[in-house]
Amino acid sequence: MNAEDEIIDAIRAAGFTPQSTVFLGGWRTGRATYRVTLTDGTELKARRHQGATRGARAAEFTRALASPAFPAPLAVVGRVTIEAWVSGATVTERRLDRALVDDAAALLARLHTVSSLPGRRVRAHRSVTGVRERTARHLDVLTAIGVVDRRDRRTVDRVLRGLPPTALRGLTHGDFCGENLVLTGPGLVCIDNEAVGLGFLDEDIARTWSRWPMPAWAWSRFRAAVACATGRPVDPVADRAWQAVAAVRGAHRWTRARGTVGDAPVQVLQRVIVGATAPRARAT
Repeated sequence: MNAEDEIIDAIRAAGFTPQSTVFLGGWRTGRATYRVTLTDGTELKARRHQGATRGARAAEFTRALASPAFPAPLAVVGRVTIEAWVSGATVTERRLDRALVDDAAALLARLHTVSSLPGRRVRAHRSVTGVRERTARHLDVLTAIGVVDRRDRRTVDRVLRGLPPTALRGLTHGDFCGENLVLTGPGLVCIDNEAVGLGFLDEDIARTWSRWPMPAWAWSRFRAAVACATGRPVDPVADRAWQAVAAVRGAHRWTRARGTVGDAPVQVLQRVIVGATAPRARAT
């Protein structure tokens, strides 16, 4: 069954009557997103995932969070999630100013400071050994296919040594970036919450760095604001290591979707490499 037919069937199973659909994007692997108009004029966003687990897990967390800033799906049918359409301009469609940066940082910090949800403890320190091993495997693939050469591989490995032995896990978004932040009357609303779950908080921040190429002043302000709101000081060495983790993971995902997406994830990985090899100014 193709994605559109599966999504239409899911919408009907959830009790809605679809009138028309518009394809918004997807990957070869089966993910696909549609804007759906119902017969009464209501608009929805429907997303087919690769499997049923991802959407259902995110729905569990966003429903427990019960925050209008992170809207939960209206329904989950099989591997299809159905959401209300959030109208408004995204942050990437507006000029990025200090107030907007601060609002975005406050929104991510709100998620990262959740300490518990009904029936579940959220925050805990955990070993990052699994992250190191996963990143090494991804680098092996990227090296084998020539995305990075041996010298660049050594550079990334050197940056990754900055990872701490353990790090704080908590509630993370997984894709917090300007194109997923919508300006509405009440304030910013974060959409595309399909990856909300438990993860390393610093990796989530690094994922934002990799997905949202802010100007240097804006990133510095955003990162400092998140640190202030969460009470977790910035460690520049660890931050660079987590950025390498996020960049490698993004580039590895890109290897499965070449020909259907741009090469932005590879460019992000090059930012890590260039940043690690650029000469640093001497203190005077």
